[in-house]
Amino acid sequence: MEKDDSNDIAYPVTTSVSRAEVEEIEEMVAENQKMIAENNKLLKKLIRSNAWAFWLRLVWVAILLGLPFLLYYYILAPYYQSLNSAFSYFGIELPEMPMWGDGE
Repeated sequence: MEKDDSNDIAYPVTTSVSRAEVEEIEEMVAENQKMIAENNKLLKKLIRSNAWAFWLRLVWVAILLGLPFLLYYYILAPYYQSLNSAFSYFGIELPEMPMWGDGE
């Protein structure tokens, strides 16, 4: 008959744990908890700064893309139209600049 070794698990043999070892483990656990708390603060700070960076970058891109159109529509086009009407008084015609919202 063969011997069944499935229940024989080899564990390291320890006689007893000293108080110094228990205190050392407790110190290590406390230090680990402090490091986890510090890591959590740093991660939250990183997430917050990344969110701000995303929204500021989005605003910056909107300004870069929208500013030329607003500049043309509200500042340059009215001056160009008044300049065109002044030149038409003297018989000189400037090329037509397209205006948005004119219905043409």
